[in-house]
Amino acid sequence: MEEKNKIPENLPIRSWNYLDKHGVFYVGGKLVDGPNGTLMQGQMYVEAYVPKDIRHETPLVLIHGAWASGVCWMGTPDGRDGWLEYFLKKGFIVYIVDQPSRGRSGAHSELGEKKWTIPLEGARNSFAGEKGGLGAAKEHTQWPQSSRMTDKGLDEVLENLYAMQVESLVNQTECQRLFRDAGIELLKKIGPAILIGHSQAGPYTWILGDACPGLVKAAVAIEPTGPPFTYGGLEPWLDEEGRAQNWGISQVKLNYEPPAETAAEMELEFIPAIEEGHVSGYLQREPARKLVNLAKIPTAILTSEASFHTPYDYLTAAFLKQAGVPVEYIYLPDLGICGNGHYMQQEKNSDEIAEVICKWIERKVN
Repeated sequence: MEEKNKIPENLPIRSWNYLDKHGVFYVGGKLVDGPNGTLMQGQMYVEAYVPKDIRHETPLVLIHGAWASGVCWMGTPDGRDGWLEYFLKKGFIVYIVDQPSRGRSGAHSELGEKKWTIPLEGARNSFAGEKGGLGAAKEHTQWPQSSRMTDKGLDEVLENLYAMQVESLVNQTECQRLFRDAGIELLKKIGPAILIGHSQAGPYTWILGDACPGLVKAAVAIEPTGPPFTYGGLEPWLDEEGRAQNWGISQVKLNYEPPAETAAEMELEFIPAIEEGHVSGYLQREPARKLVNLAKIPTAILTSEASFHTPYDYLTAAFLKQAGVPVEYIYLPDLGICGNGHYMQQEKNSDEIAEVICKWIERKVN
């Protein structure tokens, strides 16, 4: 007789004997008038994980990047443990979110929330290519498989990676505003936390730190959107007169001292690249405005060797330092960790990189 209820052996299912409690809830959101009735907009889905052995007083909040959801922290495309399991085993309480209007945090086309997603070719080239893009020509050796697209289709790892991609809001200012508002409500609910944001969500760590300086104990930005005064590329975001059109490291307004009412008041200075493999960019002209609410929040920027971020993340770190933020720029090859791309939490040595973050947190927070 055929055995019933047997779980196939090839499924990436693991026993969590170190987990004590798990729960889900929503924060933020507001009721708005829709074309056919009342809708909720801006709410954020949150998963909470509590280990049996809590060894850190301050919990982590893991914030995914563009075209992703909280799933990116929960396992790798080749079936290994994700950073969620890693940090739980280290004794952290962990919260995982889906950004507002993303994944399980519902969006409404009826309200004009225009969305887009990354095509397969873009995901392959940006996350799983053999070499880093946009000038980062180093070999990308840490991706789990070759991730080549062939006449026979995709390899399993690239297929799993692309299956994880979801639609994101096109308007990045709105993305940041929605997360800031929902993130404030999350911190009011859970108390002080350490924020870890990847890619698009890297700036969210200092946006929320600026809004709630007493509730953010540390911020880790993994290859954050940048460089300064751009969004997601190397062309400066300037008007015809060469004035800034964003706030340097964010689309939403931050609390600078001296204050500025508009981004155009930020005075810029062109910074030529002084090292091979780096790009030129912009910082503030001295004397620089200071991000006073971030002055006491330990901050780290993490960059890999073979990513399209490799040429310019140094500028983001320099901007934060110039603005009075206690930032540490961690370039993984300086620690002997080589061959990683942008999606480092999905790669073969993901636990080794999580260990770098864990040790930094223990040094800066505890």
